[in-house]
Amino acid sequence: LCLYMSLRSGWLTKRGGRVPTWKRRWFVLEEDRLSYFRSPSDDTPLGFIPMQDSFVKVINERKNLFELYNNEGFVQSHRTYLIFADSFDDMKQWIAVLEKRGKNEQANTSRTDGKDIIRQGWLNKRGGRRKTWKKRWFVLTENAMTLFYFRNEREKVPLGI
Repeated sequence: LCLYMSLRSGWLTKRGGRVPTWKRRWFVLEEDRLSYFRSPSDDTPLGFIPMQDSFVKVINERKNLFELYNNEGFVQSHRTYLIFADSFDDMKQWIAVLEKRGKNEQANTSRTDGKDIIRQGWLNKRGGRRKTWKKRWFVLTENAMTLFYFRNEREKVPLGI
């Protein structure tokens, strides 16, 4: 493990993707990826999260829980990582450094990539995998070719297009 090239490293607890159990992992943030290991002495990561096109969002401050998601264009490859830190201060420090590596600054400037909004409002959308209906906030942009959808009207980062 090459710690001298890391921007930050430390223990975080991550929820698994296929099996949704919580596992404590050693995380190492490098320029372009956030790798996670069983322990600090491991040389081979169990996996990594690409930091390009990634966003960070606090889910629950009292539980030090945040979400890191990599959109790669807000298409099918959208993956969400639920992570919690040992303390509130640790969570704040991780989020600060992760936001610098990801796209949060760009995400806060515009909901629809600077395009004028033609129409927006609540619609029900059927999920792709679970086939359940969910109420979502939709935004139709000026070129009438792009329809973004969000969890609610205050969200800055779309769930999809």
